[in-house]
Amino acid sequence: MYSTTTLEMVRGIFGADAYRQCLAEIHRILRPGGIFGLGEPMHLDAPIPADLLPVYTRGGGVGPEGWAECFATVTETAAACRLVGFEIIEAANAPDAWRWWKEFSIFDPHCKADPAGEAKIIQQDSGRWLTYGYVIARKPE
Repeated sequence: MYSTTTLEMVRGIFGADAYRQCLAEIHRILRPGGIFGLGEPMHLDAPIPADLLPVYTRGGGVGPEGWAECFATVTETAAACRLVGFEIIEAANAPDAWRWWKEFSIFDPHCKADPAGEAKIIQQDSGRWLTYGYVIARKPE
């Protein structure tokens, strides 16, 4: 079972507790020994650069604070998975995350339609805070 670019929105809109509840439900329905892959926008383990603070705390339009509320570090995400009972097999930031985000900002239809919106934020970030992380976890037997 896998989830990509979905659960971070739950965190941003409904909070970390709702995010963990989603993970717990995935853990509940997955068969023992089953593998769960999670890939989502995350942030590097660093403070938001000062020039990006206004765009990540208000510019995303998601939740009360913007995109900053959606994203966590890969360490925080793996800890949330572990908390609900998963064993972590692997967790990391994608090594080519910035290249992927750059291409997304150029070719995504939404970004193309509004180059002054999300595309501008991604390009302004230039891989300094925004990343793409993944967690591969297993439900114990």
